[in-house]
Amino acid sequence: MLNKILCAILLNASISLALKALFIGNSYTKYNDMPGSVGRFATADDEDLEFVVRTQGGWRLQDHANSLETQDVINSRIWDVVVLQEFSTGLAQTDDVICAESYPYVKQLVDRVRDVNPEAVVQFYLTWGRPDGHADCDINQYVCDFDKMQDRLTDVYTRYACMMRPARVAPVGEAFRRVKLEDGEAAWRSLYVPGDHHPSENGSYMAAASHYTSLFGNAADDNDFVGTGAMIASVAEDLKRNSDSTIGDSDFDWEFSLDSDCYREFCICGENCTGSANRVLGSSLLFIITLLYGLILSQ
Repeated sequence: MLNKILCAILLNASISLALKALFIGNSYTKYNDMPGSVGRFATADDEDLEFVVRTQGGWRLQDHANSLETQDVINSRIWDVVVLQEFSTGLAQTDDVICAESYPYVKQLVDRVRDVNPEAVVQFYLTWGRPDGHADCDINQYVCDFDKMQDRLTDVYTRYACMMRPARVAPVGEAFRRVKLEDGEAAWRSLYVPGDHHPSENGSYMAAASHYTSLFGNAADDNDFVGTGAMIASVAEDLKRNSDSTIGDSDFDWEFSLDSDCYREFCICGENCTGSANRVLGSSLLFIITLLYGLILSQ
């Protein structure tokens, strides 16, 4: 009897030690079973990961915030980490659009996660720019080419992480850019499905490497998992190297602890506030602070 009790205690302890992660997004997350590859990276390093995937093709985080099924998944257990991925062009927009169509729903999802576990970490899935830009270039400067789109995505995802800390960014899109810079056009385009903006097996593999390292802090380059299917081992090694180099790049902050000193906020004037009103408020506050500071110095 005592042995059975001890076994039950040990079993429960082992279960509680597993990192519990929830992936919420759309086809960018689902393609090529990317979360499954994160699990394979973890297994290869003897890390214990339990994960659930909630994806729907073409969905924005607004759709997930309004989904009872997504709400049920969030409430189903105490998540250590929740990975959030916005629609591919959803954050390559002006502040006005982002503050109306994305931020309120991201905040809702984060609040719901932390209603269940106040210490949950949000991991933002920083996606990639479209390889040939988007047809809306004439009305949206942020989607005209890969680099402009990537710059905007990186800016907004890191703002979100700063605002919703404890949070971090898995910088997949910036790893795509590093491949382009380090290994050339052909290697970079091999990260996409030919003629499309979705990830190829190579792209999803590098995404998984970035998420794995972000989750556990382990270098992907030291991991023995080299992908599924017909992936060439040398290609896998290059992708892991680029992922690790991107996460270790000192020019970026990807990790935002609760006490991080980061000042990247926007969309802060209330639920019904527009982006332009946010900027007006921010400018007004800055003016008042500057004025008060000048008065103090003049005393």
